[in-house]
Amino acid sequence: MGIGTGTGGGIGPGPALTPTPEVPYYERVFNVKDVDKRAVILSNPKAGYTEEARQNKIQGTVVLRLILSAKGTVEQIRVVTGLPYGLSEKAIAAAHQIKFQPAMKDGHPVSMRVALEYSFNLY
Repeated sequence: MGIGTGTGGGIGPGPALTPTPEVPYYERVFNVKDVDKRAVILSNPKAGYTEEARQNKIQGTVVLRLILSAKGTVEQIRVVTGLPYGLSEKAIAAAHQIKFQPAMKDGHPVSMRVALEYSFNLY
């Protein structure tokens, strides 16, 4: 009705907004810069060559984006830069075998988004 405070249909503060609940740490995915302690890789198996890639003398780097989860599992692997003849698939298979200690935020294990590179070189 008028101008000012109150519950009328005029100008002024309206009803208070309900705050959105905080998402628990274990349900969030953090970027590297947002964690207190980064995930620690304990073992990162090498990605082997396929016979097809070796015969075709394919060399290069596969870049993956993935999540090192608070549960200690590797999740949501996505190929950013791939290679042919099964090398991208070999990198994905190797990434699934990574063992690590989860990142930490405020004393809680958390999931962290990372990029990994697997280099393929013929000698």
